[in-house]
Amino acid sequence: MAAHNTDRKDILTRKFLQVERSESGFDKACDAARKLALVLFGIDEDGHSDRIEFIRTTDCVRVDFHNLEMYGANLFVYTFEALVVRNVES
Repeated sequence: MAAHNTDRKDILTRKFLQVERSESGFDKACDAARKLALVLFGIDEDGHSDRIEFIRTTDCVRVDFHNLEMYGANLFVYTFEALVVRNVES
């Protein structure tokens, strides 16, 4: 998949979210965070949103890993920041 090259990226909205898991697994936590971000922003499988302004041709959902907290051996709390970013070409 090719990167979308633009001169500027505007952040339209952002939310912090947490994913709790009983076992370690960064890939699974990232996938859960991606799915949760789509639900929080109301974006369906066709790229439409009933909660935010989302333009399928210029906007993207970005999920950034923030940190991991480990409680004992059985609780892993992953914190992510979910953003809706608009690619603005000059």
